[in-house]
Amino acid sequence: MKKGYIKLIAAIVLGAAIIGGGIYGVYTLLSSNTTTILYRSTVDDKINAIRPYIVALDAYNSYSVAYASQLQPTLEELRNGSHNTTITLPKYKELKAALEVAKQDSSTPYEDVNQATNDVLVVLDQIIPIADQLQSYYVERRYEKDNYKGSDELAAQYVPLAEQFYATYNALDLALDNRNNELYNERMTEYQGEKRENAVNFIEINLITAQTIDLIDPDGNTDTQKVESNLQQITQRLNKLGITQIYGSEHCTFTEKETFFSYRRDGKTGRMASLIWIKK
Repeated sequence: MKKGYIKLIAAIVLGAAIIGGGIYGVYTLLSSNTTTILYRSTVDDKINAIRPYIVALDAYNSYSVAYASQLQPTLEELRNGSHNTTITLPKYKELKAALEVAKQDSSTPYEDVNQATNDVLVVLDQIIPIADQLQSYYVERRYEKDNYKGSDELAAQYVPLAEQFYATYNALDLALDNRNNELYNERMTEYQGEKRENAVNFIEINLITAQTIDLIDPDGNTDTQKVESNLQQITQRLNKLGITQIYGSEHCTFTEKETFFSYRRDGKTGRMASLIWIKK
């Protein structure tokens, strides 16, 4: 990854949020699939309809990212028949509960979202009992008695369901992302008609920032030219909002071992903090 991307993007997101929407803007912008903070008309109804689904996926994604170093190896071990003494599985039950509440409280006007949600719930109904059995098997250390025979039998059922789950989950995630972008564009069209240039710039910054973050590949396959182009576009729009002093850090979390933790470099996590403030 090119030096300073993450730090610069985080500063842009927070800065735009402060200018455009205060504390509530910061909260919504830092959500994984953030919804717009600019409300009115029928777009509001659509935003409110998909928000519970986005919140449900945000919670699942947050856990999955935090424990990726354990979740992925567990799946690979179960798939390959290699054995360990512990396993880490996704929070299937919590996701199911959140999606069921979302369906009950807020039906969406989007058939693709509704169908994708149903598809995920169908797979969750199948995988949760197997996941519970696997978790109990390892917690109770039954592998000490049967030399992992029970694990192999459960894995043969779990792995195909896990792969099916990820396929349906990704379809739901994509459907929500597409609809969320549509709502941004609808709201932007409204503000363009009303000649509200600052509001339009704010939404464009949000969209381009989200696209830029998606472009960044932890494995080193980032399209750096596209990222640079996006950052230039973000800078231009921030300038229009009156934010003119924008700087990119030359620090690199990967190469500066004495200064930064890096999961990409070390395969383990640590704790870092970034701060942003306004001098008055």
